[in-house]
Amino acid sequence: MNQADVRLGKLAVCAERSLSEEESAWMLRVAQSIAFALHNTLLFQKALFDANQDPLTGLKNRRVFDAEIAREQARLVRYNIKSSLVVMDLNGLKSINDTWGHDVGDRAIRLFSNGLQQVLRDTDQAFRFGGDEFCAILPATNLYGAKKMAERMAAWLDAHELKLPSGELINVRTSFGLAEAEKNSDEKEWFRRADQSLYHNKHKFKQTAA
Repeated sequence: MNQADVRLGKLAVCAERSLSEEESAWMLRVAQSIAFALHNTLLFQKALFDANQDPLTGLKNRRVFDAEIAREQARLVRYNIKSSLVVMDLNGLKSINDTWGHDVGDRAIRLFSNGLQQVLRDTDQAFRFGGDEFCAILPATNLYGAKKMAERMAAWLDAHELKLPSGELINVRTSFGLAEAEKNSDEKEWFRRADQSLYHNKHKFKQTAA
């Protein structure tokens, strides 16, 4: 079965006798109908996947983050299970882009993304908002656990350097903003507190966990 020059599979028909021309034509129409429906389903799934994913890093995007942070806040209200938020911002990405070009800047972003996925647990979720902004939701994690995650990320970046076109090696640096969910609040305030923590640490222009 083909659709739009894409091979989707085979339709096998078993019969005790040879099919007539009319039956063969009918089976062909059935196969074409199945292929059309299957192709549209695959296109829809791809569009849905692309709508939820950052194309450069493969991380979930801001659209998914907004839904997930609301879900974690609701979980706290219902089950009294606190979670933490870690907001991250790459230090000096603009300087990297201006000095060595956006290709190197993109490699810095992918390096950071790889590290983030390495240090997070399977239950944690990583997101890229765009530019140099990243975020992680840590379910069932208090502020102390969030600090430990930030420390692991800082250590990972220290151990993994970015190679420049000149052959020089540099470290990608980041600032962290941390906040624990509060029951008598909402997800917007939760994010605002994490972002405020990031803003405070960003001005220090060094890796630090608030």
